[in-house]
Amino acid sequence: MNKVKALALFVILTILLSQSSILLHAQAAPEVYVTPSSGHGMDEEPIIISGCNFRPNSLINKVELYNTFTGQFYEFSISEPTDESGCFGPVDLKGYLLTNMSYGTYYVIVYETPIEQPEPLITGDRIAFNESRLLSIDASMVLGTPAIITAEFYVEGLFAFNGYAHAYSDDVTTTIGVIFTGEDERSYRLNTWRVNISRVDSPILFQLIDLETNFIVFSEEVVPEEVDGVFVATFTFDLGDRLREDLPNNMALFTSAEDYIMLELYYGGRHVEILYAMLNITYYNEETDTYWEYLYEYPGNLPVYLGEGLVYVEEYLGEDADIMWFSAFEWNAVSEDATFIVNATYLDRILYFENLYTITPLLFVDGMLAGHGETYDFGVLTAGDVLTLTIYGSTPYSPVTVTADGSLTLYSGLTGKDGNLTFTIQIPYLMPGEEHLITVEFQYDSNLYRVYIVYTQYWYAYYQLINPITGEYLIENKASASYYNETVVAYLNGEPFDYLGDLIEVYAEGLLPGSEVVVRFDGTSDFNVCSGEANEEGILSLTCAIASVPRDNYVVKLIVVNDPVIEVSIPWFNGTEYVYEPLEIYPKILVLKIGSDEVPVIIGNSVVRVVGTG
Repeated sequence: MNKVKALALFVILTILLSQSSILLHAQAAPEVYVTPSSGHGMDEEPIIISGCNFRPNSLINKVELYNTFTGQFYEFSISEPTDESGCFGPVDLKGYLLTNMSYGTYYVIVYETPIEQPEPLITGDRIAFNESRLLSIDASMVLGTPAIITAEFYVEGLFAFNGYAHAYSDDVTTTIGVIFTGEDERSYRLNTWRVNISRVDSPILFQLIDLETNFIVFSEEVVPEEVDGVFVATFTFDLGDRLREDLPNNMALFTSAEDYIMLELYYGGRHVEILYAMLNITYYNEETDTYWEYLYEYPGNLPVYLGEGLVYVEEYLGEDADIMWFSAFEWNAVSEDATFIVNATYLDRILYFENLYTITPLLFVDGMLAGHGETYDFGVLTAGDVLTLTIYGSTPYSPVTVTADGSLTLYSGLTGKDGNLTFTIQIPYLMPGEEHLITVEFQYDSNLYRVYIVYTQYWYAYYQLINPITGEYLIENKASASYYNETVVAYLNGEPFDYLGDLIEVYAEGLLPGSEVVVRFDGTSDFNVCSGEANEEGILSLTCAIASVPRDNYVVKLIVVNDPVIEVSIPWFNGTEYVYEPLEIYPKILVLKIGSDEVPVIIGNSVVRVVGTG
């Protein structure tokens, strides 16, 4: 809704509010309270609302919050009844709608039913098969109108077994049985016989065998009772849960006569069979002389759900005494519970309340609350680390910027329509070992929210010296290849060198993946010794030969060819500690045979090859 429509609504609602004394029939004006009175627009931040001086027992079915700065409405569909004194709540609006909200001052709009809204009127009874009951509700004590609503219900039916089997024999001395499938879906055989085959009134043995395992489930003796000149033994048992506690799933009847025996088995659990049902709902109001009647029958127009054993009817009865009447009737055959419910529905009214709630912005950095104007120390961070920032309660579509060291832009964007934004920044590659400053800024209305983050760039690097002939680490920080075999030519990555330098091994962490790195000697003159590239984890491991450079004391540096270019000194690792001292390179000479790499044995005048460095 735009601002013009919102202002028009404000005028209309103000007029309605000015007439509230008439609508409330001289009651005190309704009041609404919001706790807390301010927030930050976060989706799960509670907005607790309550009110008094509303109509007793009415229903508050909707609350809207109107932002006077943006003209935006936030709608919360609630269901809160007022009590006998006309009060409702407290209720958390966010329990009905989780939403972010933007900066500004809010008006509260409350939707209320204009006439007393009762709770449902409920009555119930137990109705068994082949019984009739009348359920009656008198609405006069609750609604103040002498309406009598009745539901008369009659039903015929039974709980029938799902299966039947029988066996018969003229030989009274034999065993008879039936095969059946139990309610547990397994196959069984029930065997029966007289325990004393010579007596017609002998106890009867019932034996159940699981045909899948040949396991005897039970063997039970039952003493029969005389019925019409024969003796009948009855035995019930269960192979699964009963439909109802008093309804066994299986029933066996063994009839013993002088000249025959017979077994009848009712098995497989029970189901509801409804043969006939009638429901008659009536409404009568003596005061308005209104009478309605609704007749249902089964088979016919009465909804019967045989699989569940339910009868359920909902009916709109009509309008009378400024009330819309509804009824619902339900009967459960298994529990025999019958429930009759009467409901009433009314019209709504709208009430308007000014300046009750305010939202101001808030910032979280990696889940930590960051207050305006505050500085937060994040310790040591590595290039490529990610921080998550969340803004709540700003103005819609307001600019957000994040910079590092005052010049490098890490993020630039806008908040959403509700003034919130979640985004990430990546720690840039800046000078290691130094403290850096990240500034987060966003606008709300004419104000500026600013937070500072300080951190130190993570850095870990060192170098070691290796004798190219022996492969041993040197214990002095000197380029001094002093141990040679007959051959002094060493090979590095397949490339031969024949000067007197040692190998330098460089290791570094905390680089950006793929960074191009140069190893440089910084002395009276600077010399690039070799170069390499950091792997996908930001680690550099590089071994190269010390170049033929002039004698000097050199500071070993790593030059990272990124934007910006980073130049940092690294220490020498002597095996136990890291030492920041210059690398010493001094002159050395080696005499070799012409055309070979062997040290010559000189007798008299000879022509030799001389190799030197430093």
